[in-house]
Amino acid sequence: MASKGQFENTSNTEQETVSTTNPVTKKRRSHGTVARVLRENENAAVYRESGRWQLQHKRQALNRKIHKQTKLRDGAENLIKALKSTNDRKLKHAARMELSFASFQLDQLQEELEGINCSLDVYQFDGTMEKQVPMIPLGLRETQDVDFCSQFKEFLQDHYDEDPEKYTEEFARYRKLRKTMCNPSRDKDGILSLYEYYNQMYFVERKFFPKRGSMAVYFHWYDAMTGLPKVQRSAAFEKASVMFNIGALWSQIGTKQDRGTAEGVEEACMAFQKAAGAFRFIRDNFMNSPSVDMTQDTLEALIPLMLVQAQACMWEKRRLLHDDVDGFQECIQAGQECAEISQGYKRVQLLMNSGICMDSIPTAWRNLVKIMSAHYKALSHYHTAAGLLQCPAGETSGLHEMLSSLYISDMDSGPKRKKQAKAHLHAALRHHEEAMRARQVCRFCRRVLSLHKVLTVARDMSTNKLVGMEEEDDFDAPLAPTPVKAYVRQKAFPISPEFHMAPVEDLFYKLGPVHIFNAENTLGASRTVTIHRENGSFGFSVIGSAPMIIQSIDDQGAAWVSNDQEAAWVIDDQEAAWVIDDQRPFWVIDSQGAASEAGVQVGDIVIGVNGEDVKWGEHHDVVETIRHMTEHVTLQVITPHSLKDVAAHCDLKVVKSDSGSSCNDKSSVSSQGSSSSLSLQPSSSSNDSEGSPKTQIKEENTLSPLLKDKENLC
Repeated sequence: MASKGQFENTSNTEQETVSTTNPVTKKRRSHGTVARVLRENENAAVYRESGRWQLQHKRQALNRKIHKQTKLRDGAENLIKALKSTNDRKLKHAARMELSFASFQLDQLQEELEGINCSLDVYQFDGTMEKQVPMIPLGLRETQDVDFCSQFKEFLQDHYDEDPEKYTEEFARYRKLRKTMCNPSRDKDGILSLYEYYNQMYFVERKFFPKRGSMAVYFHWYDAMTGLPKVQRSAAFEKASVMFNIGALWSQIGTKQDRGTAEGVEEACMAFQKAAGAFRFIRDNFMNSPSVDMTQDTLEALIPLMLVQAQACMWEKRRLLHDDVDGFQECIQAGQECAEISQGYKRVQLLMNSGICMDSIPTAWRNLVKIMSAHYKALSHYHTAAGLLQCPAGETSGLHEMLSSLYISDMDSGPKRKKQAKAHLHAALRHHEEAMRARQVCRFCRRVLSLHKVLTVARDMSTNKLVGMEEEDDFDAPLAPTPVKAYVRQKAFPISPEFHMAPVEDLFYKLGPVHIFNAENTLGASRTVTIHRENGSFGFSVIGSAPMIIQSIDDQGAAWVSNDQEAAWVIDDQEAAWVIDDQRPFWVIDSQGAASEAGVQVGDIVIGVNGEDVKWGEHHDVVETIRHMTEHVTLQVITPHSLKDVAAHCDLKVVKSDSGSSCNDKSSVSSQGSSSSLSLQPSSSSNDSEGSPKTQIKEENTLSPLLKDKENLC
């Protein structure tokens, strides 16, 4: 279990995949990627003149001030603790005054940041702002530059025995990638840049961040809601922060859409669902966040907030397709859908007013959620009343289920239904007034002009409908409205992150395939061995691909004799035939032969043949190169620290072969045998498509960006 304050990755399900390109077939960036970069550069100047950029620029400046003021406050607190043992009252009083002043300044800065978070009108679409309900967008988390070069270079030299100067270009590309991620454009190209960096972090984390140690690379991130800085050394914290920005950026994209058109409202609905999926991904895969905006309580409030806004977009789409909601069934369904949205906002309101959200969620958000809950509750009563007034007075057998949902009997007369309709209109007016009062109380909501116009139009509709029903001789006491059932035919749901949108290549692919060459596997220093051919054989076998691994099958002397279809093993002058389907040799360590004398060991990883790098080499190509060596071959190999670890990564098993077993019987025997030798054999779970004794390790072309075990934040 992780200790308190740790940040963990707890993914248990396989998500989307990230593509990596084999350097043998590596290509340049596609024209689509280049075009995207050009579009980002062209839109940069336009974006800097927008209100959203100015707002984000103010947020960055405030974050720096909050960081400075936080250090001053912490210093004052430490000074007070240090002065507990002294009797100098003057000094104690000065320290308390300093702490009070620093806390006051910090509160002022946080209130200013809350004002920025409450600037809802900046993110709305300008053209139809007067006609649509305002949505709640999230601000992005800010970060600082990370000094990783010195630490990565030291790790390359110590762990991989590589020259760090060979990776100068890779470091520059990674730095540029992170810089682009820090300032994404507020469109889908910005989403792609965030996904690209997140996917690249999979390879960087695997190759430079060991689980059982700590890389001294410090990631600085500012809380999106409080502005407080957090510094952590875990790559999980970096990935979670990037995923939070993906969700926040999707919420901004959904907010700025023109929801006056069918295309715009559809885009907004999808964006809010994708934002909910990003926040759900953080909640399900990361825990013990040091930042308030990524705690479980905050995410539990943000996810339903994004979903209920997506549901509201679905309602607006229905209104666009059917401009006038008319007819009994359509009105009742509209009322039920509005009741579902109202309940969704009510749930969000309860979550925002509980736990840590009370201090972190901006006041304007809580007030706007309360207003929207009352607004849609009023609309549900209004549409229900309109439906009751249009209910057919004659045959209602086909409407029995819908009438029962309104707690109205088929036998109820028309006048009684009319009284129920008036009761719903009175309830609608009460909720309209509640929404108007809540708007007047919040100084931030009063600035959003579209909110006032939307509430006023909805209240006028209910008032006009009720005035048209009033009669001079109506002295009956008003009835209590029946509850409106919350129901939607199409419910909003979170859309999981689409990692495939930005396939990436491993920047540090020259280190080798990540399943072998990673921060967890301890490998020895590379060494060069020269093996001379004896009796037609080099005396070793290789298994796998990218990279190949030295395998041993038998501990007795073995010579390689090949013909067109068969491989003949000569063991103690007894010949045994072994058919090879693809006519490729299956070489074996000869404990009395050339490979053993040269110092080759079982499990050695072949990284070079005759000076050529073969870490990513295909099995067939490397074997053919070795076969064509008539006299000797020079191999560059690395001995792993643990043979079992390498075998597990390559889906192999370490076995011991009995020296007394027949050559035809290549099955594994118990390790308790008195005379046996180690070998690597295909695991029973692995699939050998060729059916030959050779098992080729599948090259890791598609990799999951998630780890199934936990990542601790130290």
